[in-house]
Amino acid sequence: MAVVVWAAAIIAFGLTLGWLPLALIFLAISGAADVISTVFRGAILQLATPDAMRGRVSGIQILIFQGGPRLGDLEATTVAAIAGAQFSVLSGGVLCLVAAILVVARFPTLASFRPPNADAHATGPSLTSA
Repeated sequence: MAVVVWAAAIIAFGLTLGWLPLALIFLAISGAADVISTVFRGAILQLATPDAMRGRVSGIQILIFQGGPRLGDLEATTVAAIAGAQFSVLSGGVLCLVAAILVVARFPTLASFRPPNADAHATGPSLTSA
């Protein structure tokens, strides 16, 4: 949900570029959603990765965390140079929203993740039970 909120806030930001106060509010919302998403991704990684693999998987996560935004910067500036800044922001938000929906459709256990040692009364599968 945090990724969907981030994408929606970026789309809204792109639609309000002409009015700075509202655009800044949407940027703040996207920033908050990004922090929440980062915390949840880290928690899921730590809880769902077997101890023997945790260091390797954490290394890959760091690589993605450091490199992913730089690739996004390259994509965004290329699109902005070709089609304009507003189109770049809007298309990036829409593509992120579509990607999030596709990932949840392909991996539905992500939407209902519960830690492997969750209380027996909790509902929903863990990633390790899929």
